[in-house]
Amino acid sequence: PLFRSESRQAPSEGSSDRECVFCGEKNDSFDEAGLERHFVADCPMLHRCVHCNQVVEVAALRDHWVSECEAKGNFRECETCKRAILTSEHERHVAEKKCEPSKSGFVFCPLCHNGLQSTEEGWRSHILACKKNPRRKAPLGSFTSKRGAAGKTGIPAPRAGTRTTPGGGGAAKGPSKLPQ
Repeated sequence: PLFRSESRQAPSEGSSDRECVFCGEKNDSFDEAGLERHFVADCPMLHRCVHCNQVVEVAALRDHWVSECEAKGNFRECETCKRAILTSEHERHVAEKKCEPSKSGFVFCPLCHNGLQSTEEGWRSHILACKKNPRRKAPLGSFTSKRGAAGKTGIPAPRAGTRTTPGGGGAAKGPSKLPQ
């Protein structure tokens, strides 16, 4: 399948709420085809796996890479930090002894490797602001959309290299440490 979600199902045919169940964006163009386009190309909570081309929830990427991806043989789970590590880099990763065990209730983002709370709200707030998320959307008014009024939600079209994080914050700088 092209699309996989760990916690939610893609809306069924005839869904009339016109809201993305992943990022919460509401848009008049979100009929069945519009939502599918959003899932495949725009939703910041989803990610296209570069190894198998499947669209997966960012929160499920680690599990996808180690157990479901067509390229799962290229990944190993680190016994200490529980991250999915490329098999070719696993020995070096373990030898460096720089990874930290995940603490109860916390996980590492598969995109930026920073720690975050393992709750739906923890994932949502982190992924929407994660600097390593290529689908991250800028806060309202941070730049002008090239799409103009096409995105009737007021959310500007993402452009590489021009986005800022909400509140000027974003993913933590420095080592991939879990919150205390």
